[in-house]
Amino acid sequence: MLRKIYAVVLLIFVHTLGAQVIEFTAKIIDSETQLPVSNATLYAGSKACQKQSTNLYSCSISDGLTLLQVKAFGYNNTSIKIPKNKSEVLIILPPSVKNLKEVHITYAPNGVNKASAWSPQRLDKEQKTQNLAESLEKIAGFSILKSGSEIGKPVFRGITGSRLPVLFGNTRLREQDWGQEHAPPISPQDFSKVVVLKGAQSLAAAGDSSLGSLVLLEDDYLKKDSLGGQISGHYYSSNTAGSLSAEILISKKDSHFVKVSGSSSMSGDIKTPEGFMENTAATRNNFRLYAGKKIGSWDAVFSLTLYGQELGIFRGAYLKTPEDFYKVISSGGAVLNNKRNFEIKNPRQEIFHSAADAKIHRDFASGDHLDIIVSSQLNLRKEYENRIGMYQGKPAIDLSLQSHDGNIQYNFKRGKYSFTTGASGLYQSNYSNPETGKTPLIPDYVKYKFGGFAGTSFYVNATKIETAIRYDYSTVSAQKYYNSSDWAKYADIFPNFVKEVNNNRIYTRPQLDFSLLSASLEASRRFGSHFNADIVMKLSAREPNPAELFADGLHFSAAVIERGLLTAKPEKGIHVETNLNWKFGETIPVEFSIHPHYSYWTNYLIQIPTGSVSGINGTFPVWEFQQNKAEMWGLQMLYNVKFSPYISLLGNISYENGRIQLDNNTTEALPFLPPLQVRSELDFKIPHTKFSGSITSVYVDIPRHYPDWKIPVDVIENNTLSTKNLDLNVPTKAYSLWHASVDYTFNKNSTLSLSAHNILNTNYRDYNNRWRYFSPEMGRNIGIGYQYNF
Repeated sequence: MLRKIYAVVLLIFVHTLGAQVIEFTAKIIDSETQLPVSNATLYAGSKACQKQSTNLYSCSISDGLTLLQVKAFGYNNTSIKIPKNKSEVLIILPPSVKNLKEVHITYAPNGVNKASAWSPQRLDKEQKTQNLAESLEKIAGFSILKSGSEIGKPVFRGITGSRLPVLFGNTRLREQDWGQEHAPPISPQDFSKVVVLKGAQSLAAAGDSSLGSLVLLEDDYLKKDSLGGQISGHYYSSNTAGSLSAEILISKKDSHFVKVSGSSSMSGDIKTPEGFMENTAATRNNFRLYAGKKIGSWDAVFSLTLYGQELGIFRGAYLKTPEDFYKVISSGGAVLNNKRNFEIKNPRQEIFHSAADAKIHRDFASGDHLDIIVSSQLNLRKEYENRIGMYQGKPAIDLSLQSHDGNIQYNFKRGKYSFTTGASGLYQSNYSNPETGKTPLIPDYVKYKFGGFAGTSFYVNATKIETAIRYDYSTVSAQKYYNSSDWAKYADIFPNFVKEVNNNRIYTRPQLDFSLLSASLEASRRFGSHFNADIVMKLSAREPNPAELFADGLHFSAAVIERGLLTAKPEKGIHVETNLNWKFGETIPVEFSIHPHYSYWTNYLIQIPTGSVSGINGTFPVWEFQQNKAEMWGLQMLYNVKFSPYISLLGNISYENGRIQLDNNTTEALPFLPPLQVRSELDFKIPHTKFSGSITSVYVDIPRHYPDWKIPVDVIENNTLSTKNLDLNVPTKAYSLWHASVDYTFNKNSTLSLSAHNILNTNYRDYNNRWRYFSPEMGRNIGIGYQYNF
């Protein structure tokens, strides 16, 4: 026994002799502010060095250890060599969180749905068949403006459409120029993270963004070695949806990469708690090539995306007579089927989108860098109805939109100061096929737009200041026929637009020019290690898009008739946003953030229901564009509590409100603002097993602020014609939803997942769904998926 004690003592003594104790002074500073970082910790292996005073560290260094690790909240981990014969060391830490480039969500296989204002987090591709907007609504501040179950546009803090530019890689998606019912044609599998650009950085992307620009990004594969890919398949019960996707990646660090991916999905009619929505089947196919090469000091990246889908349009929204129209909407919905169908019938739409872009980037020894980007995209849209005679089988809407963008940007950086300048140009043309035999919803037009941008950032003590200014000039020329009754309100304003008059048909060639000035100012500061804040003040300017100017006719996907406003002026807004972020707690870390915002617009463009029209296609409400003063305010709160390495609780609360002044000098609540929403999610891992999962609850309050808009509808009752006032803004009821998911990881290469959406099969209607008049939302949806990585 005594020999064993001696042996242990000897081993301890030998180990002590094998370690050396060094003392040195380390000055640790922020790479951007050049100010000290007070919360840093140095590690020798897994053991923290002792902090003797503000800058004096004492470390026990074991044999074979050559590096020290430096860690601090809000900064990237950094390694330094162990000082040799040095008493002073300068350590520079780069920040890991930038308020302007706040990453709201990131997609990665086998991750967990997170929402954090602090750092990039993982989000599992839970719904392989969902659209972009449905992918984002889990995040505080995001919601969806829907037209049925398959068409959804992202809404960020009450802002959507042209006010929320969507950039996919290096291409700004342009289909929104057709109107707010046209969702971004992007598959969620095609990007790896989502960034919301705000303030000065958003002006570099676009001057017409109100609260920010939504940017969908890929990983930088030029900076890593990789060889592999994945194959995944998913099935969902509600619409009997199946999807298959695959991708392969070959990359060589600082040399080249090639990534090829594709997906295909098919679904039948959607099942709600009340029955099946007739003619809501859909198919989608997607292909993407993403490649890059390093040539000397230049990085070149190229991408090609092809996206196609065919969607059935819910037949319950097409009501033949005014009596049916009034009865269905006032009673709360159409009659649903008791049997699912997989056939896509008329009315339906076919969509094809292709986009190609190329970017070259160069970093200079001085720290400057240059970006040159060119992109081109083609959007094709056909919408079909039941037609007979010579037009049988031909689309009622046949649009072709080409957009070509160019952008150049140069960034100078000198210490704490940086300056960025750039210029951009756009050529866009829209062609409406006259062989449809119908007045085009969006007429033929050509649009040019040119812009210049300049921005700077610098520090005043510990406060970072960013400011930018942008000027854009755009011109659009179109050719359009008006009925004489519709042209009467423009006749005295634009007499030079008239080129030909034929009975009650007036042929016009409008040409409109817009000058736009936008600016931004932001101040941000990190207060110690547990709190940071910023405030953004922005002036935005947006020209009316062609749909807002020229729309005229039945919009099949929304089941509404739209009328544009030729006299629309540039929309100007003033926006103020504050972001406050805290982190506290050692045993149980807690992250909390709060984001209030306020906006005020002049010439705010909005659609107002003004009546209804009956024809051979049925009876539809008429929505006309008006322009006036408006304001909007809202608040988002987020939290993340990590109880242990196995359990964490995440949540967010979102609230939006707003008012608009109408032409009759009355004020109304802004429509389509999402009601109060509270989302909570419990993420868990079962220790010593391969199981992980989440349980989510969502509460959506009754809309408490909505416009009092009623439209007259002429109906026949008891053989007598009478006029009824139909309320199109009756608030939906409050509802709660429960979702759950479980993953089982067989090994590092394969994962099986099971999910359940709307577990309780709650019968509810979404206020932001323009088809809520006709049908409830999707009921219980069970999904199963498998992913194999190779």
